Amino acid sequence: MTAIIIGNFTETRNVTIKFAKAIPENLYDSYVASEIYHISQGVAVWMDGAMQDGKGLYVETSEKKELMKLLRASQVRILDYWEAIADAPVSERGFLDYVLYITSHEVHHRARLAKHLEGQEVDVPFMPRCYPKLT
Repeated sequence: MTAIIIGNFTETRNVTIKFAKAIPENLYDSYVASEIYHISQGVAVWMDGAMQDGKGLYVETSEKKELMKLLRASQVRILDYWEAIADAPVSERGFLDYVLYITSHEVHHRARLAKHLEGQEVDVPFMPRCYPKLT
């Protein structure tokens, strides 16, 4: 189950990155930038405060290139932390609960972006599958 939760987060973030890249520079208004920053900073706030990973918060930006870096950095931050605690079952539950939350929170903000960009000829990628395959 753990691999499914982490895998679903990874897949969700990859779709968010694909979507953010597909948004043309001229459509990166303050709303788009703040939504993308919020997705990344949400991870940083949790990881810095609750998990105390020592990596701090992200500096706010509205530049597309920098926002792409923050999306990827916050993804790596989750995955690196998971790798570090993977063998520690005591820590596992709270972290995985958070990963479930951050995944649904991200999808919510991606939908807000899609609605904001409606009619702007932006290719909105969706999850290739809604639920992970159970093997």
